[in-house]
Amino acid sequence: ECEDGSFVDRDPDIGCEFTPCPEEIACAADVRECDDGSFVSRDPANGCAFRPCPEKPPACPMDVFECTDGTFVNRDPTKDCAFEACPKAPKTCLVNGLEIEAGQSYTAPDGCNTCTCTDTGNAACTLMACEPCGTCDGDDGNTYCAGESFLSGDGCNTCRCSDTGAASCTKMACPKDETTTMDMEKTTCLVNGLEVMEGETYVAADGCNTCTCSGGDAPDACTMMACPEIPTPDDAPGPEVMKTNGDPPVEDDTTSGAISASVGLSAIVAIGSFLGAAIY
Repeated sequence: ECEDGSFVDRDPDIGCEFTPCPEEIACAADVRECDDGSFVSRDPANGCAFRPCPEKPPACPMDVFECTDGTFVNRDPTKDCAFEACPKAPKTCLVNGLEIEAGQSYTAPDGCNTCTCTDTGNAACTLMACEPCGTCDGDDGNTYCAGESFLSGDGCNTCRCSDTGAASCTKMACPKDETTTMDMEKTTCLVNGLEVMEGETYVAADGCNTCTCSGGDAPDACTMMACPEIPTPDDAPGPEVMKTNGDPPVEDDTTSGAISASVGLSAIVAIGSFLGAAIY
């Protein structure tokens, strides 16, 4: 093999020696710039002509494709302007509220078969015949087999059903339910012998303002409107007796009635006395 990459045979006329390689043609050292920014030199094997420039890839439309995960891909000029492949997001399987990564295996709900999370997000499980297992009754009303885990009734701890049918649960301190705590702490107020629930409103003793039961030792919150005065029997006005120069006194209906009744009674008594004297 010669330096230019060509091959020569042995020549029997020169004692089976290799035929001399062709003399390399010295070409000019200049280069040519191609449209894509690259450079090519002259080719001695082609009469020192410039080597061809690399083929320019076809121009693709400038649109993009949106993948299901929200990312975008461009067209690939090396693949006839087809869109590039979307990135593959790792799939997960949801098992008893927990996410299992694709490729991971876990125990099936029956307690004896095994499942594997696939790239499609579905589980592929073995189908062996399982022996009857011990069962546990969960607080949610469902029945669980041995080996299954489920949520405790307190909403934060988890339980696992054992082979004997007994559930073993974690004992973490759960956050308090603020709504339930507030309802339990509600108290009442005693108003005129009646119990008023905390937060309820009732009429104040003055008859026009309203109060809200605060509960506990805190004073009730009442409005402070100015109420109209209500006269009491002790403050009721009596008969008005007033004389003027020669004018009769001004009387109200009660006084006039009392005077008329008194005059009538005196007249009856006088007539009765007269008739009694005449008979005797």
